[in-house]
Amino acid sequence: MPDRYLREGLLRSQLWNGMEAETQLLFVRLLLLVDDFGCYDGRDDLIASYAYPTAAGAGAVPFDEFVVMMRTLHERNLIMRYSNAGKAYIAIQQWSNDLRGIRRYPAPPTSNDLPGIKYRGKYGKVIGWANPPGSAEISILLDIDGRPAVPQPAEWRNVRSDYAPMTDAVVVTAQQSRVRSTATQSLEKKTPVTSGPEVEVELDNRERDGVGAGGGVVTAAQSLATTATATTATEINGEIKFQNGAFVGLTEEQKIKWQDMCNDISIPDQVARAAAWLEVNHAERAAIEARGEGFGAFLVRWLLREERSKSG
Repeated sequence: MPDRYLREGLLRSQLWNGMEAETQLLFVRLLLLVDDFGCYDGRDDLIASYAYPTAAGAGAVPFDEFVVMMRTLHERNLIMRYSNAGKAYIAIQQWSNDLRGIRRYPAPPTSNDLPGIKYRGKYGKVIGWANPPGSAEISILLDIDGRPAVPQPAEWRNVRSDYAPMTDAVVVTAQQSRVRSTATQSLEKKTPVTSGPEVEVELDNRERDGVGAGGGVVTAAQSLATTATATTATEINGEIKFQNGAFVGLTEEQKIKWQDMCNDISIPDQVARAAAWLEVNHAERAAIEARGEGFGAFLVRWLLREERSKSG
């Protein structure tokens, strides 16, 4: 667990001060849990166990109340919820921890960094912006009900292996010397999917840290159930197959193309729905296989039908 220092700006935050004392304290505990990039495991039971490690702390906050407090943090736009490769994560918004090492959790679908922040690597090392091994290329933003947000943010459509800063920030070393230009360190500046009033919350990690606004939250159980089948992307000779209740061989690039084609629906959400429908409709699944048209054609028909129903 990292050591950090709270700044007095927290006392002036209207969003933070507008919450009940226990929810305020939970937010402070989250600040101590997240990694250098403001991200953490999104399973509520796991968060609760680590945020309240002592018996007295855990007993003081029943789990059902903990879930309500996490939802309040979403409603106050202090955290976002997202999924990656079927696993739930959270990210604190407007994160301004400048000292960064290697990502422990996948990057969120939109930048959660405070604009204009200067970064420095631990011990002068290069910052590890890439996602941890085993992560999907793209994370999926979740809404208040644990469903993939519609539409997904523009950043979600940009497949990239390097999660360098998505702001105009300058990267600096531990000695505050510039190590490379903004042009080579940063991707083009992106616009987040959501925005909210800036929070005057700041966290001090030796020199400067901060926290602010904009995001979405949901229970981890909902997010896992929604996205587990939607993010399967194993290649099988370039074909989309249906195995063990999930579409196999469906790449993130293909889902992005479909999302651009169908703006009124969430592709990850609809892929999960289609998989659940096929799982119980054995006759239709057998007919698709008998016709030899492949499950890609079935998915396209499904998406176009849902798009038409949404657009009226």
